[in-house]
Amino acid sequence: MSQDKAHTSLSSPELTVKEDLHRWIARTKTRLLCNAVLNTEIRVLHWVLSKVRLDILKVENTLASTTIATIVLVGILYALTILVGKLWDDSVSIWNLAALFVSFLTAFSLSLVKRLHDTILSSDKNNIARLLIQSAPEDDNSLRDMRDWWKSFLSLRLQIPFVLVIGLLAVWMLHKLHPHIQIHLGSYFLILIFGMAVGQGGYCALLIPRLATVIRKIPMRMFWLYPADTPWVKKISSVFTKLSIANAFIGTCIMFGMLWLKPWESFSAAGIAGAVLVGTWAIVLYSFIYPHFQLGKILKAEQMEQMGQLQKIIDSKSLMPEHPSEDEIKKLNEMIKVYEQVASARASAIDTQAVLRLLFSLGIPMLSFLAVLIDLGRRLSDFVKGTGLPH
Repeated sequence: MSQDKAHTSLSSPELTVKEDLHRWIARTKTRLLCNAVLNTEIRVLHWVLSKVRLDILKVENTLASTTIATIVLVGILYALTILVGKLWDDSVSIWNLAALFVSFLTAFSLSLVKRLHDTILSSDKNNIARLLIQSAPEDDNSLRDMRDWWKSFLSLRLQIPFVLVIGLLAVWMLHKLHPHIQIHLGSYFLILIFGMAVGQGGYCALLIPRLATVIRKIPMRMFWLYPADTPWVKKISSVFTKLSIANAFIGTCIMFGMLWLKPWESFSAAGIAGAVLVGTWAIVLYSFIYPHFQLGKILKAEQMEQMGQLQKIIDSKSLMPEHPSEDEIKKLNEMIKVYEQVASARASAIDTQAVLRLLFSLGIPMLSFLAVLIDLGRRLSDFVKGTGLPH
């Protein structure tokens, strides 16, 4: 009976936009691919361990459960890679450090996106989504765009093709490197899964910043004197910064993994490594700059509106008698001071420390690729000398 009621409430046409938005926020737990994979694995592991009376894994979204599921997933991916490889070529070694690294990076990419979800997009009362809802007007029109964004973000028609394309692109890159490194069928299987896992992170990196555009259309409540200090502004700025740093960290790990491809030995490997580096920078910078640019516009608009209202008040108070009283002059001076405070208020949500962390995260993959760039330049110089071209 309770299931019938629940089904009716979910499909009821009388469901308000706010209720529908809360429902879609809760669906992030199952409709986001990384969450679907790891949460399903956690439930399976919980069921298996409970059968042997080892209740050490909880189904809830805890760091411990995610960590255990990540470790198990690394083992599964590595075992499947070696098994597929041996089916193709029996001489494939059971021990493969590169395959272990890629297996770890694949599972870690999924778990990192899941942890970001659990801390910023989950249905928990402290997450950014609920904070935004509390700061928005109560009318349905204000929340409709946010609900539509959430539905689009969780669309499987967008997620599945995107991650498949990135996975196939990773396979194509590995195929282009085949003459330079030893690759077996298991490697193609693993790189496909790896590309899809990284593609899920890239999907979030590209779509989540669009939430800032949605917020800009909603008349959000802000602290009128210092809009940049509004709790939801500081919180969502922190969210976008964490997203950018997570992208930079994964990009760094990928650049270190490129060392196995020995990009200094061929122009094609160096070109692929360079393309990956440029792609990493582009995604990281976009996921940081674009949403903060939109937040800056929101803050500037709020600041200009408050300054306009204060100007009207000051103008009205300036129409005083020819000999104003001391109290009237004092009130006018106080209002002018408030106006100066609003005019000098920070109109940017960017935290200086956050920028430094981001630049440091971007610098690591650049430094890891610096030796490759230097060697590539040397090879180009030798090539020019060998051809007798002017240089």
